[in-house]
Amino acid sequence: MKVTTSIDEAAHIRVHTLTGKVLPEDLKKILRELYGSPGFDRRMNSLWDLSEADVSAFSAEDVRQVMALVKSNWGAEGESRSAIVGSKDLIYGLS
Repeated sequence: MKVTTSIDEAAHIRVHTLTGKVLPEDLKKILRELYGSPGFDRRMNSLWDLSEADVSAFSAEDVRQVMALVKSNWGAEGESRSAIVGSKDLIYGLS
């Protein structure tokens, strides 16, 4: 799996592009690192581009765990939005 992150300060958005085979533990590790980084801004919008990612290793339980991790770290201020882009039904389910 490869992750590329770009930040557009002017548009107040972070874009994460994932390619290759994405394993649940790898995604959770990336999320923990992101949320723990000193520069993480909960108010910044995010776009996760999974259109070239293989998420076939995810089970329903893996999706629930990722969702819980995001929910516990994202914040409830309602100041930002997040979107997931994908081309497969499983990615739609993840979102």
